[in-house]
Amino acid sequence: MKNRGLRLWAAPLVLTACITVAPPPASSQEETPAAPSQAAQQLIDGSRHNAITRAAERVSPAVVNIGAVLTRRPLTLADDFFSQFFWGIPPQRYSEFQPRLGSGFVFDRDGHVLTNEHVVHEASRVLVTLPDGRELQAELVGIHEPTDLAVLRVSAPDLAAAQLGNSDDLIVGEWAIAIGNPFGNLLDQPVPSVTVGVISAVGRSFRPEEGGAVYRDMIQTDAAINPGNSGGPLVNALGQVIGINTFIFSGSGGNIGIGFAIPINRTRRIVHELIRYGHVRPVYHGFEAIELDERQAAYNGLPGAGIYVTNVDRDSPAERAGLRRGDALIQLGGIRLRSKPDYDFVVADALPGDRLEVEYRRDHQALHGILELAER
Repeated sequence: MKNRGLRLWAAPLVLTACITVAPPPASSQEETPAAPSQAAQQLIDGSRHNAITRAAERVSPAVVNIGAVLTRRPLTLADDFFSQFFWGIPPQRYSEFQPRLGSGFVFDRDGHVLTNEHVVHEASRVLVTLPDGRELQAELVGIHEPTDLAVLRVSAPDLAAAQLGNSDDLIVGEWAIAIGNPFGNLLDQPVPSVTVGVISAVGRSFRPEEGGAVYRDMIQTDAAINPGNSGGPLVNALGQVIGINTFIFSGSGGNIGIGFAIPINRTRRIVHELIRYGHVRPVYHGFEAIELDERQAAYNGLPGAGIYVTNVDRDSPAERAGLRRGDALIQLGGIRLRSKPDYDFVVADALPGDRLEVEYRRDHQALHGILELAER
């Protein structure tokens, strides 16, 4: 998947040691500082524990490290030029193993683990490491590339499941906590790290490339998200998961305080679909459409650039919604349709049985209907 300006954890790792050298004491006689009183110590200890520390403590046991191994076979001797000189020798393949590291969190006590699809994309083997150091072989339950989601399953006793919050109730400026395993197990410590920021914005959408993931209504945060954080939870001050850390916007690949997370409310239905069916059931709406620019629209006597219906199947959801050939689609599911990517935003996480309000125009008249999606 190619994303202009979106770096999915491709930055090189640079470690810089910071050493502070203290000045020599003013005198050779060392003074022992007085210990704080018991009341002062209790006040200090109390101030160290706040909403952020409690939230991190609450969700950290559910955050896992994910190691995906990709096995690629870049060369087949039988296809190589020199194979013509080795008649009778069976073809040989040279395997190449490429590790990929990310984060995730335990979704429920049945052992389902949620992460990004790009973390486990084309993986031949996935290993999940719990915060207590247990390493578990994971089963891939299902993936959904349009929403960049993947569900794994592990088997282990005493799994701690994360508590899910409400991403539709976010307040711009409230605390946001990113938890995960940046740079994987670089330090050989499975305990997740914590960074803190705020909700910078909500409802950020990025126009998808053809065949790529559809990033719709994303949460923007300035909590530091680094390589290896992909798939980890974005948490509110109550310790509830409100999003899945997915990518950063950066010219260099390093964190500059512009990170994005998939809202947890957008993922719930997709995750349950993957758990139940192993895939997301394709939807059927029963019409074909093309995208026209303003010049083409004016030539055809249609209002503005947008999506125009070229064919409607008989006895289909589109026909029952009142659509006909030549109609101009104005809105679908509350989304204004100005281009094909706008339509992709709507159908990316639509499921069979969804009822989408459709607004369309015919002969300069605005019409409305309900498009009830069926299973393809």
